[in-house]
Amino acid sequence: KSHSVAYSIISYQMAYLKANYPGEFYATLLDFNSLLDNKFSNELKLLKFKLILPSINKSSLYFSNEERNLRIPLSSIKGLPFNICEAILHERTSEGNFTDFIDFVSRMKDYKLTLAHVITLINSGAFDEFNQTRNTLRKAAPIVLQYIEETSSQTSLLSKEEEKLLYPAISIYEEDEKIKLEKELEVLGVLLSGSFLDKYRTDLNRYQTTHVSNLASTHNQVNIGVIISNIKIVQTRKKD
Repeated sequence: KSHSVAYSIISYQMAYLKANYPGEFYATLLDFNSLLDNKFSNELKLLKFKLILPSINKSSLYFSNEERNLRIPLSSIKGLPFNICEAILHERTSEGNFTDFIDFVSRMKDYKLTLAHVITLINSGAFDEFNQTRNTLRKAAPIVLQYIEETSSQTSLLSKEEEKLLYPAISIYEEDEKIKLEKELEVLGVLLSGSFLDKYRTDLNRYQTTHVSNLASTHNQVNIGVIISNIKIVQTRKKD
């Protein structure tokens, strides 16, 4: 009986939080559950909550609610060590937001930031707010890191404005949407910038396709659109 009372109280408290503070409620749930859990993703859609990309200037170590937008934290980016996440927050808190990509690399040079860490952040969309394509930043990253490493001692006596005058020029490259989505999926586990099916949207609409999340609620024959990414040929003992 004591267990029943305890569980009832916890259930009541969670129901209250879910009803009155849904953003904070789901942000906390996502901290302890997978983004791929359909139960939560379907509930979020019904409540008109939206998952948004991590941001180098807004993400923390945990999911945060920004007016019904749930921001993915730095700690959820695959391949980014927790100590680097903490270092980014420390630098941002003590010195203010990062103004651009080179400013980020320059200020993080003393935190053992590697090229792999930078590429992972780029692929996650954490630098999208600087309005440069991810392809541009991926190609610029090794050049910028090398520049910062070679000139760190020379620029220490200059003001920030004087340092910016010496920054290397960044060449602009167009985005390859397929590669962008593949790399985003790799580091986040979900796609938030688009879908591999986007370029077929007109055809999908013409055939009146159904989203897979709605299959459980229908018993009728439906059309769905898929992309075959891999084919595995298996041969039986009879060589069939």
